[in-house]
Amino acid sequence: MSDSSLTSPDVVIVLAQALTGLGHLRVTHALYHGLPHGAHALMLSSQDTSVNYVHKITSINPWLRSVMEFTQQGWFEDAFAKIARSYYRGNTKLLEEQLQTILEQHITRPKTLLVVATHMLIGHQLAAIKESFSKKYHVHLIVAIVVTDDSPQHIWAVGGADLIFVPSEYTKHQLEIYHKSQKELLPATYVVTPYMVSPRLGAELTEAQMKRRKQQLHSGGLAAIQMAIPVSGAAVQLQYYEKLIRYLYQMSDRFEFHVVSKQSPSTVDFLAHMIGQPHIKLHVSSSHREVVDLYEKLYEKEVIALEVTKPSEQTFKALLKPQTRGGSILLFSEPVGRQEWDNLRFLLRHGLLPTKEEHEHLWRLALKNKPVEEAHLVRARLWRGIRLPPHSKASARFIWWCYTQGIFSRMMRFPGFHTHTELGGNGVEKFWQAMESYLKDHAEEPST
Repeated sequence: MSDSSLTSPDVVIVLAQALTGLGHLRVTHALYHGLPHGAHALMLSSQDTSVNYVHKITSINPWLRSVMEFTQQGWFEDAFAKIARSYYRGNTKLLEEQLQTILEQHITRPKTLLVVATHMLIGHQLAAIKESFSKKYHVHLIVAIVVTDDSPQHIWAVGGADLIFVPSEYTKHQLEIYHKSQKELLPATYVVTPYMVSPRLGAELTEAQMKRRKQQLHSGGLAAIQMAIPVSGAAVQLQYYEKLIRYLYQMSDRFEFHVVSKQSPSTVDFLAHMIGQPHIKLHVSSSHREVVDLYEKLYEKEVIALEVTKPSEQTFKALLKPQTRGGSILLFSEPVGRQEWDNLRFLLRHGLLPTKEEHEHLWRLALKNKPVEEAHLVRARLWRGIRLPPHSKASARFIWWCYTQGIFSRMMRFPGFHTHTELGGNGVEKFWQAMESYLKDHAEEPST
């Protein structure tokens, strides 16, 4: 972008994140790598550690997880959203101090502070202090929120935010209806862009690299099958992954597993079981940010054919074509929480995933080791991912059955996405274009 408002010395961009899982960090990371050259950008991490702790225990503990899922539905969701909004908006002191420090680091005071939040906690806090901070520090504070799942959970309705980016018209419509029904919420503008996948993962493969990906998934081939297994930030489903790796390797020694994980008390035993096994390569760090970077570096170094992952933010790698670096076939383990079911519904709406009936039919065929019908092989060309059946042994059998039946090979023949505002791997580019336009249309001197 030449003469971009984003690269103006009067504009400082702050990418604000919370350490709750890796999804928010992945989006922040993607946005950072998509910035135009010359933009002045800083990372800001929330100091509210209580949110990270609550996220972790509600993901790992089955009873607390069920409580968490209960708060994501019906009247309880509305009650929880109001309580959470009140808590977030009432605890802004640390965030204001962080933003003040950012301003004080500049010899020449910027006119505009553009803060992009990838977590609703920071979004509500920013919206709460936007006007007062602008007046106190004589700076134009712009607040942009990025919703990190295609899930219209009411807590994402941030009153007073300038822009709220969502992955679909469905989520936009649902949040707008709720937002307008809450009289205490100041207005905000909702914008639909494709989900923000890292530009590093969207790079095109060379012809030789694409050939290697196809060779890995050819049922009669000999090439090693490179499989990525990213462990979630909350470190759930570890026993499932451990057993899945064991069962798959028993079926074929062609599998090579790449486990990407944060080193933490929750993962120490799991990783200890992985160390020293020649068919398993560990990509581990104690830093959340480095884990995200290790994941992207893995895709840059290896041609990954398959990835087993929860249908969290990783779902949206389905927006990348198989010809791209991050365009592996996605194999989804059991969803955790409403947002992961919502993400799968996004893929279903666009035909990028088998239907519920198709999944159940395929699972039955795999269980009985029967051949797949040609009609499903034809349909497979349209899929970018597929759900795994419950339990690790059934998942391993299903993966091997899909491989031997040629389903994965057919998925490599993906013809491309139909034209739609929600689809494509250019969500980051469209986000910064939208912010560029907003800055030009809302250029103003800070309040005094």
